Amino acid sequence: MKKVATIIVTYNGERWINRCLNSVTRSSYHSDLFRVDNFSTDETLNLIKDFPLNLEKLNFNAGFGYANNVALKKLMNSDYDYFFLINQDVYLEDNVLEKLLNFAEIHPEMGIIAPIQYDGEGKEIDANFKQYIKLSEEKIDFYETKFCNAAAWLISKKCLEKVGFFNENFKHY
Repeated sequence: MKKVATIIVTYNGERWINRCLNSVTRSSYHSDLFRVDNFSTDETLNLIKDFPLNLEKLNFNAGFGYANNVALKKLMNSDYDYFFLINQDVYLEDNVLEKLLNFAEIHPEMGIIAPIQYDGEGKEIDANFKQYIKLSEEKIDFYETKFCNAAAWLISKKCLEKVGFFNENFKHY
């Protein structure tokens, strides 16, 4: 069984964080949960205190790349095979991580795998995500693309070892 660390960067996420964390803890595939908080000033930190997660609190809003790098750098020398980066407003279907891992094991040449992202109700493909699909090459059982937002990425440790971490000069991606 492959070992996965799920990493969530938060910033004033009280509106979404309970639903996000509940979806992760219901997953059919277990992952260890890590969260880096970008100096939230709302109730985010109080809302997560009952969840089984490891927390790193920053004393400034460092942005997406920097905050993910905090967790990734700490975990790179661990025994994790994959890192699942998700945004605080992402809600997972119970089997999404299991499906991503199965796909990753079949296609080890792919360093980053993203699920198709739906709107907040799960009814339609997210409008922004449709743009990535249009720019992608359709294969038999997946789309190959040069860009996909990082709302939900499964990244292999081998990929990170090869390409490195996020550029921290960019606040988002």
